[in-house]
Amino acid sequence: MKIPIINQKEINTINKDKSKIPCFGISFENETIRVKNSDRPIIRMIDERGPCEGVLKINDLVLEIKGKKIKNIKNFFDEQKKIKPDELIIVRIKRNRQELNRAIRVISLKEFNNPKQKHRVRLGIEFKEKNLKIIAVQKKWITYKVLKVGDIILEINKKKVKTISEYDNEIEKVIWGEKLKVKINRDEKILDKEIQTTSFDEYKKRIVIFGVKTKLFKKKFVKVISTQSTHSEGDLIKKGDIILSIKTKIMGINLKKKIVNDDDLIREVVNYEPTQRITFEILRKSKKELVEIQLISFYGFLANNEKLTRAFPGFNELQADLMLREYENSDYAGLDIDFRRKIINMNLEVENEDDEINKKLFISTTVKKEKVSDKDCFVLYFNDFPAGYEIENNSTYLKIYAFDITDLDQEEYENIYYETEDYEDNPKLENYIRDNCHIIKTHNIDWSEGSMNLVQAKLLDPDDEPIEKLAFPFSVMHFPKAGKRKIEFRVFICTKELKFHETEGRPLIYSLVSYRPEHFK
Repeated sequence: MKIPIINQKEINTINKDKSKIPCFGISFENETIRVKNSDRPIIRMIDERGPCEGVLKINDLVLEIKGKKIKNIKNFFDEQKKIKPDELIIVRIKRNRQELNRAIRVISLKEFNNPKQKHRVRLGIEFKEKNLKIIAVQKKWITYKVLKVGDIILEINKKKVKTISEYDNEIEKVIWGEKLKVKINRDEKILDKEIQTTSFDEYKKRIVIFGVKTKLFKKKFVKVISTQSTHSEGDLIKKGDIILSIKTKIMGINLKKKIVNDDDLIREVVNYEPTQRITFEILRKSKKELVEIQLISFYGFLANNEKLTRAFPGFNELQADLMLREYENSDYAGLDIDFRRKIINMNLEVENEDDEINKKLFISTTVKKEKVSDKDCFVLYFNDFPAGYEIENNSTYLKIYAFDITDLDQEEYENIYYETEDYEDNPKLENYIRDNCHIIKTHNIDWSEGSMNLVQAKLLDPDDEPIEKLAFPFSVMHFPKAGKRKIEFRVFICTKELKFHETEGRPLIYSLVSYRPEHFK
């Protein structure tokens, strides 16, 4: 069962043309229930029909759209309304504490609700430039032995077609797997034919891709004007070569078929299948040569193209992914130079895959003395706090302890710290910290943990807003000595599995008290 994209209802009105309404196919709501404090644009659902599938992830926090800051869900939809369907935009997100740019081609709500077939049906036939007379039929494909060279297409599914443009329009309406009816003129006879389409995957396996373009030279030579190395080992034939003939063997007899025009070349090449080898007789710098080429399928071409794209200088993985994705979305019609330059100039940042870094949560705080509810307090302000998507539900805790460090001498601390190379295992340093860094106690049981250690402990809810500040009233704090004191607050974000010492308020690592120096600098 598909869960509806609830947020989309905000812009899905009856009177609007759905082809003009932009759609991301994401939701900021959890299933069909609106969770508390859900104004933050944290992605909760991604529909596979939408353009964000495979690009964005659940729990991504949307920061910007097209350079416009997004502070809440309303901001997101306000900016979404300004986007035109089919527009390629940059969305800035926060994921695992990293801010990243991602490229999204926004679709229309109409396309989202009624996804069209991605790739049009291909019959494996070639036409003359200006009419629908067939000049070549791909061997062992769906039209093989159904249509012939010389046939003229008159109708597609009972719709008259006279030009290649009209033919393309009708073919685009055909769905892979359907039967296709065509009316043809064959030697002045009108015939009805039926073609059973299969799938685009089958097409990619069966169709030969030959990356050599030619032009009739002096009305009698077929001259190579360009080649593509991603097609059928096209670099073996070079620009400027004249193709004289194709050599073949039938039933053990060597045959030579002359190539006198472009139609001849196309017609002969499609008589081969992918992986077969074909021998060309060419004229190169006034010398006759034989060149043997192994033909490849459309699959092979796409693999070569991907390899070439990913090796492109200056491309990172995301730019290559975008280039390949856009090429596929264009139904392999090609991408113009300006668009390629646009992708090259896009700042798409690769995600840091360091698991250890991504598992850690970081915070920063400042402390001020203020009155809260007419009580003198130390107030901790959180300058940076983990976003909700970084917090595991019902397992992440915030714990804050206070220590009196008045007696902790920095110079003495450093002298002991550098006494040994193994700073992590230095008993003298541990004893010094324990004796001179005292946890602050309390007389108020509501503020205590363990042996009356002063602490603020809070189970964090990923759906709550980030904590901005917490106060420690002077009245609940019991100092070990009178006079002016130096206080240090230690803030932990941890799971409930992390235990703290009952008396000293320091974390226990494998039942041992942790005196790691960096915690006390």
